[in-house]
Amino acid sequence: MEEYRDDIKSKLHYMDEILHKISFMSQAENEKQLDDMTPSILKSVGKYTAADRAYIFEWNSEKKEVLKIHLNGVHQELNHRYRICRKFCAGNQMCQ
Repeated sequence: MEEYRDDIKSKLHYMDEILHKISFMSQAENEKQLDDMTPSILKSVGKYTAADRAYIFEWNSEKKEVLKIHLNGVHQELNHRYRICRKFCAGNQMCQ
């Protein structure tokens, strides 16, 4: 029961952290300031979800790009109209 309580406390802490960081985004004066805030928000989202990676994808309506993925031990290349524009990797994880 204590472990469950600690887990809930941790989740609430990270959710509060995410909301706090998002609220500061409205105070950004330019795109660079928003870009500077994004990695920190992704890190908090990764912690909240207990994920070792978090990504933001950007839609590109003009051209398709090759998306290289590793899924279930298989490397694949897919042509899509989106790309990874921001990412977070926990610890020493290698983001691809």
